[in-house]
Amino acid sequence: AKKKTFGGIVCDEFGYLLLREPKDHFGGYAWTFPKGGQAWGVTTETALRKVWEETGVEANIEESVPGMFEGDTSVASYFLMSRVRDTGCFDDGTQSIRWVRFGGVPALLRETENLPG
Repeated sequence: AKKKTFGGIVCDEFGYLLLREPKDHFGGYAWTFPKGGQAWGVTTETALRKVWEETGVEANIEESVPGMFEGDTSVASYFLMSRVRDTGCFDDGTQSIRWVRFGGVPALLRETENLPG
């Protein structure tokens, strides 16, 4: 069975969305939304924690994104989030973060070589 992961699609006050670039494009991912496995408790806490750890962005959950998104090793649930503040510090599994206009997000996500991802 695939593990369940939880993440966030973070929007800033200007309408830009947050993407992260995994270090060395781990797993074939060029750009992705922050997400991760549930270490404890509530799924919303996991999603907020993973966004903060992987991007350094503190966020608020606005609503759940409908559906579940299947990758090669996990099934992800996402929450739409608003940015509270950007700390400028992210974990060592992230190479960089990028705020992108909505229309530019699909092209960056398609750079991922891992097709199920």
